Amino acid sequence: MANPKALLNYCFGSLVNSKSRMKQKTNILKYIDRSYHELQDKDLKGIDICWQNSKTGEIYGKNITLTDPNLRVKTPKLHDIVEQSLLFKFDSKDELYDSRCIIHLVDSISENDVSRDTEVTDTTAIFVTYTDSNAKTHKRLLFPDYFESREIKSIEELYNRFSERGDIIEQVKLVGFTRIEGDAMDNSLVKAYYKKSKEKSESSSTNVEKTTKTKTKSSGNGLMWFILFLIGLVFVMAYMASVYDIKEEDYWANYDTLGLPADATITEVKKRYRDLSRKYHPDKNPDCVSCPDMMSKIEAAKSAIVKRLQRRGEAPEDPGF
Repeated sequence: MANPKALLNYCFGSLVNSKSRMKQKTNILKYIDRSYHELQDKDLKGIDICWQNSKTGEIYGKNITLTDPNLRVKTPKLHDIVEQSLLFKFDSKDELYDSRCIIHLVDSISENDVSRDTEVTDTTAIFVTYTDSNAKTHKRLLFPDYFESREIKSIEELYNRFSERGDIIEQVKLVGFTRIEGDAMDNSLVKAYYKKSKEKSESSSTNVEKTTKTKTKSSGNGLMWFILFLIGLVFVMAYMASVYDIKEEDYWANYDTLGLPADATITEVKKRYRDLSRKYHPDKNPDCVSCPDMMSKIEAAKSAIVKRLQRRGEAPEDPGF
């Protein structure tokens, strides 16, 4: 077992880092780093991650799967697959607290194909290779939830379902796996973030209520102070705009997308961008379904970071990407 608690902590830390609007994320990043170092390393054949609404059962985004005979728990690939699994948007911020993380760690994949008359049980998981109607080959991990939701009782039925949609199964192999799952509100970081958000909301409500009850005794003085306040606010916003990109609601997520620290230099940005381009560019990964969306996010993040560095005089007009 790869320390389930540490793995869930790593995933939920990444969730808060990705979805929260906090500008200061130092403590979150430390939490993620600490969780990573607490992982117990082990050999894997694959990993599958998905996020679900614990109240409605709705799946956010889609399952992100990686199969690799040389995969290990403690590897940069873990960060990549967790980040890919978080490429979805909540309809409301409260959905973060209702989320559930489901992880399947693949320990083994059988060498021989499974017989078509094999019955499916509540512990059956398979690695299937199939060809679609465009003659493209795909590989997927299917776990018990998949069979249960579709009421598939045997491997023969699986062949039929794929055939009905124009796909031809080439191989079906049994998978040995470990399932790990946890709810957001069972995680200490999520609970702390929830408490802080509620306190901030209650404090804002209290201030609004006090302001509403306060009556202005001197309209002349009140107007003067209001004008002075606006002038001060303009100066503050002008200063902040010169340092931060305050036009972007989730600016710091740009650094998260590239996997860079907030103080990254233009040289580090260029190197990381080139590494990610080789990995996710659609022209180099024609069979990768998620690559176009991922590359689009990488491009947007790179452009936003470069513009900020240029405004601060830390990058040339032509950075040479």
